Amino acid sequence: MKKRLQIILFLLVLLSLLGWRAVRDLNDNLAGTSRKPADLLWNLGLISTEARPLTDNQAVYGDAAEDSEVLPLYVVVLPTQTEDGVNVTFSDLNAITDFRTAKPRLNAFTTADRQEALNFAAGVLSGNSTITLRGHSTLTSEKKSYKIRLNSETKAWQGQMTINLNKHPNDESRMRNKIAFDLLRLIPDLTSMQSRFVHLQVLDLSETAGVDT
Repeated sequence: MKKRLQIILFLLVLLSLLGWRAVRDLNDNLAGTSRKPADLLWNLGLISTEARPLTDNQAVYGDAAEDSEVLPLYVVVLPTQTEDGVNVTFSDLNAITDFRTAKPRLNAFTTADRQEALNFAAGVLSGNSTITLRGHSTLTSEKKSYKIRLNSETKAWQGQMTINLNKHPNDESRMRNKIAFDLLRLIPDLTSMQSRFVHLQVLDLSETAGVDT
């Protein structure tokens, strides 16, 4: 664990000193050779040659050429009642600023297809997911982060049934989190997480009566 923390710290320091362009150039320079970006870590003695390697499944991260694309995501938020029979709206959800406050899950329809979203708004389809808030201290921000859980009978989005939409209001670039996960892919004996840029569009019908959920 100590070695892994050293590796992560090294990459973060490298990024802060040289910038993401330098890390990307290092990866480009090693492309097409027998060497890997991780060779730098081996040469610096940050990784033991006797350690048994953990092989990550790179297929999880998708096509590298598509990794920088901004994916569309459409969410239609539906009327929802709590277990106590209290109506809760999307505005109520976004008004929460204290992490100790219960965060209700609102019924929703989630899709990457704009026409499907329009069909749902016209009453053709039924809900397929729930949406709630994510975050701790960032709940005080006007710009919220969300967690979407797709129903079991719904097709996975990018291979995922749970979608974490992180706004990162304190990061003006909106890129640091993704860069960190991209760097973790280069570290042997570690796994990273799939991360993509998303353009989220929300249609709020939570205050509309009579919508089929």
